[in-house]
Amino acid sequence: MFFLVAACVVTLDITTKAAVHQLHGDIITLVPGWFMIGSYMNRGLLFGLVPLAPAVVQNSLVSVGLVLVLIYRLRCRELKRSLDMGLAAMLGGGIANLWDRMADGWVTDFIHVKPLPVTNIADWAIVLGLAITVWQSSKEPHIASHSD
Repeated sequence: MFFLVAACVVTLDITTKAAVHQLHGDIITLVPGWFMIGSYMNRGLLFGLVPLAPAVVQNSLVSVGLVLVLIYRLRCRELKRSLDMGLAAMLGGGIANLWDRMADGWVTDFIHVKPLPVTNIADWAIVLGLAITVWQSSKEPHIASHSD
């Protein structure tokens, strides 16, 4: 299930980015002054907040993070389902954004909910996956019980 969830996140992110590219720079306002959809190039990390790092550094940092998530998951064979899904969401989101960065030299962001930075599906998967992982990791035990 872990790899299926990660693959679904990657597929959903890549598909939505392809759809947004069809807007050809147009911005769709869904809620005036608050929620818009439009294509933005993000050459930085962390929602564009770290734009100055060279691409090789950014790609290396993301790759190391992905490897760490994967190693953690593979070392813990029987995690609680929610922790497993959190890790899968982070892995899928990281792979999707790395794919985008390697293919285009930037990440396509398109979800603009003010006052938040412009994001994409992969970003939301990473954030939600991280929140689930932190929340579940603060609880004991991490290993699934037979009733889980």
